[in-house]
Amino acid sequence: MKTERSGFTLIEVMVGVLLTSVVVSLAAGMSFAFTDTLSAIQRSVGRTSVASNGRVWLRELALTVDVRDEPGFVFEGSATRCRFAASVWTAGGWGEATPVTISLEPGPLGGTVVIKGIGRGRIPVAQVSNDARIEYLILSSGSPIWVQEWTTRTIPPIAIRIGDGSSADLVFLTGERG
Repeated sequence: MKTERSGFTLIEVMVGVLLTSVVVSLAAGMSFAFTDTLSAIQRSVGRTSVASNGRVWLRELALTVDVRDEPGFVFEGSATRCRFAASVWTAGGWGEATPVTISLEPGPLGGTVVIKGIGRGRIPVAQVSNDARIEYLILSSGSPIWVQEWTTRTIPPIAIRIGDGSSADLVFLTGERG
């Protein structure tokens, strides 16, 4: 007489567990590979976006200059370098005061305007002549004048101009103006 069995034998259960573990490990490996690839693509796009939008970054940084009588919030400007704190968007979606440096880096065929200090390394903004300088528009006795040196703990300049005095100069307003 034949008896019907119910359930699985130990070997059948072990084969099922083995096959399931192989499928899960393959899926996990593919998931990790996909995540790594996606992260690499996002980093690459982020670098490309920052590098290709250097002028936009500089305009946004200039608009959020934060000057106050505290360490790290002094606006220091010379003819070749400008340091200040600006609001930089964080991953959480809010602006955080961050030290920023805009500098002119000379080269054999001309200079490069560069932003440093916003967590993205060195961001090239524009090519300029080696005669280029950074100037600051301030109010002196009620009249606007361009100066090549400006350090303050109270009032940022009205604008920052980068160039050699030609019509191709870059001009960025600082702070929100009403």
